[in-house]
Amino acid sequence: MNELIQQLVSTAGVSEAQAEGGSGLLLKLLQNKLPEADFSALSAVIPNAGGLLSAAPESGGGGLMGVLSGLVSSFGGGKLGDLAGLAAGFSRLDLDSGKITQF
Repeated sequence: MNELIQQLVSTAGVSEAQAEGGSGLLLKLLQNKLPEADFSALSAVIPNAGGLLSAAPESGGGGLMGVLSGLVSSFGGGKLGDLAGLAAGFSRLDLDSGKITQF
């Protein structure tokens, strides 16, 4: 387990799988927002960035949070849509959306 995941497990009180999935969700958001070269440089310094991206659940889809995320995004929600997408992904990891700030 890398240092980032260890720290999340101990400070946020989440499981290793939740720490990896939540980190992956944040990386996916950055991957979608940053220019490709910038994201490549960032992911090069994050241990197991590819594995973390793979550990992230799909943030859209079913459930109330998925529906809300889709609605916000369809109306050009920008940052609010990003937050709704993260909340939906965290929900799939059985994490409260309040944990986003700890990540």
